[in-house]
Amino acid sequence: MELLVILAAVGTVAAWSGPEHQMVGRIASAFLAPETQAALNSLLPSFDVPSDNITFPINGNVSLMTTWADTVKGKKVYGWSGAYHYIDYEDVTLLDVKNMSASVVACSKIIDEISCPAGVCIVPAIANYTNRADYANKRSDNERAEAILFLTHYLGDITQPLHNCGKFLGGNNYLVKWNGSIFEPAPYQKYRHNMHFIWDQFMIEADIQDNYGNSFDKYVASIIGDIMVGKYNSAAASWLTCQSPVKTDSGLVVKTVCPIEWSVEGNDLNCASVWDNTGSLDPANPTDDLYTNGYYAANKDIARLQLAKAGLRLAAALNTLVPAKPIDTYYSGFASVIPSKCTTTSAPLAITTAAVAPVTTASGAVTAEATTTASTAAVVAPAPTTKVNLLSNASALTISVAIVVALSLTL
Repeated sequence: MELLVILAAVGTVAAWSGPEHQMVGRIASAFLAPETQAALNSLLPSFDVPSDNITFPINGNVSLMTTWADTVKGKKVYGWSGAYHYIDYEDVTLLDVKNMSASVVACSKIIDEISCPAGVCIVPAIANYTNRADYANKRSDNERAEAILFLTHYLGDITQPLHNCGKFLGGNNYLVKWNGSIFEPAPYQKYRHNMHFIWDQFMIEADIQDNYGNSFDKYVASIIGDIMVGKYNSAAASWLTCQSPVKTDSGLVVKTVCPIEWSVEGNDLNCASVWDNTGSLDPANPTDDLYTNGYYAANKDIARLQLAKAGLRLAAALNTLVPAKPIDTYYSGFASVIPSKCTTTSAPLAITTAAVAPVTTASGAVTAEATTTASTAAVVAPAPTTKVNLLSNASALTISVAIVVALSLTL
């Protein structure tokens, strides 16, 4: 009975623009503490961008928050933000092995000037906006609201494998055939199907149509149920553990925000399954239909699992950062999924004010924060005009089982 009440409280969304992100928001809503939801209601009745003629009502709805960053990224005020949605790891995948351009599969897991030029990518962006959203840092309501909007979106992006892959621009330049067609459905029929969008939306929507009566509500409810009492329940706590958590300016170690680990997790999927059984070796000329050749069957459950992880992780982040006092329970009967302390001695990711993205005021004006000279490679999102040389004292920032030291960013 309690489960049914919670699912009913999540509600529905009138339109699914950015359906994957809105589903992440709906999943997260089921695990928000009342204090968190109340704070979101107060902080985010809306977040308009008048100079870009964007009116964006939210009313505290996390599902609606998740699409804001995509709405503004191509506009004037936030045009700089598009590059923070992904990281371009250079991987050697099964596709490369099959076309004989390589002999061994190898995911890079390296953050350097290729994958994250000048520190402009999703990993430092998540750390930066985690810091800005922290209640204890006493930033303005407008700054915190903006940070929460970016964070709700980026925590969805980082679980999508192709946001952690530079191959064919994250799959955008790898054309595919899907369900008998090489073109998008109306009204976008002039555009070709590509691998990125298959993972962003089509594979999920096909699963919903084939197995959930074409009901987004049933699909989301099934994921929430699997986290609460079903097949994901036993693993859910492990989704929230950090070896390298973000540490904010207030001293809060956000044990449930792990951008490095989550990015590596997404990148690993590119070597495991994303580029397997893709059909054509030519990215411009698709042959196999990925809906019928076994690709969809092999990957739809992976996409569903990634949505589940994103939703629970988003809830954990919001419960930690948004209320006046961090909350480590999500609802009655599902308590203590956040570990009481880190399970390793790895150092948290330090945040400084060096090279951060610009702050947008309520009027839509953009102001740059003061910058300082950092003695370490701070995990922050640089402003578009700021150049941060991540490689000044290292040839590559390799993610491994080490800690964050000096100019070496590691897992």
